[in-house]
Amino acid sequence: MTLLKNKTFLISIALWCIITIVRILNHIPWFDEAHAWTIAEELNLVQIFHLMKVEGHTFIWYLLLMPFAKFHIGYPYVMQFLNWIFCLGALIVLWQKAPFNNFIKVLITFSFPFTYVYSVYARCYSIGILLLFLLAALFENRLKHPILYSLVLIVCANTSTMALIGSAAFGFLFIYDFLKSMPKRKSLLAVSAILFIGAGLIFLQLFGVDSTAIKDYRGINLPYQNLLKIFVISSFILITCILPLVFFLRKHLKILFFFLFTTVFMSVCFMFKYYGHYWNHAFYWLYFMITIWLGLLACENEKIKKFMSVLLAAVSFLHIFIPLFVNDVCLKLTQNGDAVKMAKIVLYDKNMYKKAIISANDNFVGHVLVPYNRHRLVNYCEDKPFNYDIVNYPANNNLCYEKELPNRFFNEYYTYLDKNRLIKLVNKNIGNDDEIYSIVSINPKAFENSDTTFIKDDKTEIFYSIQRYKCLKNKKQEDFCIYKIKKENN
Repeated sequence: MTLLKNKTFLISIALWCIITIVRILNHIPWFDEAHAWTIAEELNLVQIFHLMKVEGHTFIWYLLLMPFAKFHIGYPYVMQFLNWIFCLGALIVLWQKAPFNNFIKVLITFSFPFTYVYSVYARCYSIGILLLFLLAALFENRLKHPILYSLVLIVCANTSTMALIGSAAFGFLFIYDFLKSMPKRKSLLAVSAILFIGAGLIFLQLFGVDSTAIKDYRGINLPYQNLLKIFVISSFILITCILPLVFFLRKHLKILFFFLFTTVFMSVCFMFKYYGHYWNHAFYWLYFMITIWLGLLACENEKIKKFMSVLLAAVSFLHIFIPLFVNDVCLKLTQNGDAVKMAKIVLYDKNMYKKAIISANDNFVGHVLVPYNRHRLVNYCEDKPFNYDIVNYPANNNLCYEKELPNRFFNEYYTYLDKNRLIKLVNKNIGNDDEIYSIVSINPKAFENSDTTFIKDDKTEIFYSIQRYKCLKNKKQEDFCIYKIKKENN
C-alpha cells in the first residue's frame, strides 16, 4: 500500500503537522538554537571545523544555515522549518519503509521526541535521524548501491555526534560486507574515496575534543539518594528490553552488533565525556527502534517478530508520556526557560521597540536576542558591542575581566551593573528618547532596593530614574526583571 492510500498515515501526519507547526510559531529559539545560527552567521567553514571540537557536533547543520544566516534571511522561521522538514522526512521514511504495523508507527509519530523535541527545537538532530532511517531502509540492498550507501553514511556521520555513533555502526557492517563481496575495482575505489574523505572530515572536527562546556557537564555529580533509583531503572531496562532483544537476535550477529555498539558507545560517552540531555538520551530509543526494524526484516520466526513488535510498542508508548515520570530535564522541555521568557518580553513589548538594551554574556537572554537585534544590544562592558567570542566559546567569554571591573558584584549566575558603569552606558546609548532598558540586574548593593530609585551623575548634574519595568511572573528578584532607565529633569 502506498502512503497516499494509507488513511492512518494521512490522518496521523496531518495532525502531527498541525501540532508541530503551531508549536513552532509559538517558539522563541533557545540559546543553543540561536547559538548555531550565530556560528553560521559569523564564521567561515574553516572556523566552523575548528569550533566543532568545542561544540561536540559535526558541521552539516551549520553549513545548511550559512546561506540564510550570512544574508540575515528569515530568522528564526527559516531555521525552524528547515529542521521541521527533516523531521517530517524522517517520519515519511519510517512510514514508507519500516516493517512496523500502523499502531506502532502512530505511537512513534506522536511520541514526545518527535512531536515536542526534534520537530520544534531547531538543532542538528532531525537531519541525522532522517539519514539514519535512510540507512536502515537501504540496509538490505547496501551492496547493490554501495556508492549511494557510502554517501549517506558520511553525510549522516557529519550531522551530529549522536548520529555519528549509529552511522559508524552501519559503516563497520557495510565495510565488512563490501570487502567480503569482492567488489569491482571502480566501486572499490569510489567507495574507499568517499569513506576516506568522510572519516577525514570527522577526524578534523572531533580529534582532540576537550572543551570547557564538555568538562562542565562531565563534572555533574548525581545525588546519592538518586543512585538507588538509577539502579532500579537501569535494571528494569536491562531485564525488560536489552536482554530480551539480545536473546531474540542471538542468531543475527550483524544486527546484534549494531545494537550493542550503539548502546555501549553512547553509555561510555555519557558516563565519561558528556552527561547529555534528553534529546541526546532519546537516541537510545531511536537505535533500539532501528535494531528492531532490521531484526523484523531478518528474522523468520513469527513468534520472535511478534515479541519484538510488542517490545517496541511498549517502549514507544512510554515515550509519549515520558515527561510525566522522568526528571526535570524533560519537564523543562515543555516550557520556556527564564532566558526565553525574558527574550519574549523584549521582542513583543512595544515600548522597548528600537530602544537600546543593556545585555551581558553571563545571561542567556542576550544570546537568544543576538540574531534578532544585534544592533540594539549594548554590552555591559561599556565600549564593546554585544557579542561573544564564538571561536573560543565558552572559555573566553567573561567579557568584563576582573581588571576592568575590580569591584563588580555577582552571584553564582549573574553579574550586576554598578553605578559608574551604568551611568556611562546610559550617557552613551540613551539616544533621543532619553530612555534605555537593562536586562542585566541592577546591583542592589549600589542602589536602593526599591521599585523606583533616582541616581545622579555628579559630573554632568543629570538625574536618572531606575524602575523595575517588567519581571517574570511570580519572580520579583533582581535576576528576573527588566529595568527601565530614564533621563529625568533636574
